Amino acid sequence: GGFWFELSVAKGFFENDGDTNTWRPVGYNPPGALGYERPGISDAGWTVISTGPGRFELDPLAPPPDGVDPGTFDIAGAERALLADGTSSNWDVINFNDPQSGGPGSVAGDSPWPRNTPADDDRYAMSMSAQLIIPSAGDYYFGFQGDDGGYLEIEGQPWAEIVENATGASVITTGTGGVIEDRIECNIGTGNSRTVGRITLAAGTYTIRSLMFEGGGGSFYELFASKGPIGEFFQPPLLAKGASGLITSPDFSGFQLVGAAPGSLLMTNVTATGNPVTSVGLTWGSEAGKTYTVQATTALTAGTWIDVDTNVPSGGSSTSYTVNVAGNPQLAGKARLFFRASENEN
Repeated sequence: GGFWFELSVAKGFFENDGDTNTWRPVGYNPPGALGYERPGISDAGWTVISTGPGRFELDPLAPPPDGVDPGTFDIAGAERALLADGTSSNWDVINFNDPQSGGPGSVAGDSPWPRNTPADDDRYAMSMSAQLIIPSAGDYYFGFQGDDGGYLEIEGQPWAEIVENATGASVITTGTGGVIEDRIECNIGTGNSRTVGRITLAAGTYTIRSLMFEGGGGSFYELFASKGPIGEFFQPPLLAKGASGLITSPDFSGFQLVGAAPGSLLMTNVTATGNPVTSVGLTWGSEAGKTYTVQATTALTAGTWIDVDTNVPSGGSSTSYTVNVAGNPQLAGKARLFFRASENEN
């Protein structure tokens, strides 16, 4: 399957990834503050139509067409369920989750979805509509992300392209009014339907619509937009009531990577050999005439470090040492290992 890995840092304490959008990779050097124009929603806000949970079950009030599985979780099923059981409410932004099932999305400040219950809610749908305010002409980037799928359309306005497609299944298609290519949609069950499209709009007011459906498991849904390209590590703001206009968003630096100063005890290289790992090579900045202690642990908790070697002679300005993992019964075969080196007092 797929694979990805990143090492990032953010200032502060955050229990969940989605609690801040300031994560930056270690070594990232920001270009500076980001100035951009954001579209907004009229003072009437968003109108949200929600089913109750469990509405994807076979419903005599909204039977599916012949040959369609009533348990299919998709856009057509969501639309049938909304016709059978839809309750209206008004919101400033679209940033929902089911707090009894999974965490939030990428933008902090989630609200429980409008018909939330104390249980883990599954098999429901929401549709959303509003008047979109575009402050100036140009290219805009609109997106949705959620669990499970959904769509976003700006009535009568064709999309130029999809620029982010987290599932690979998102497409540009025909929307509610029958206008070709005025909808971007992700019509599958998924843990994150993130889809971002580029569209060219004149200044003015437009009708914007969205829909999401939830099958089972976690659930969240967000709608966001900005003018101009969505840059690296930049999460566009939510499409919010009364929020159109020019704003500036600061960028944030990751810890900068620097070379070791002469004599500084900074780990400069780590290499692992074997699968499973049989040995680990460590290199650190050192000082001539000193000795060092190498320690290891399987968990970064106090009192768990063990001595690997307490008398490693200095190699000058840089010292290298190889840990025989396979030959150490306290380290061999462990799922994860941590190492550190410290200078001995002479």
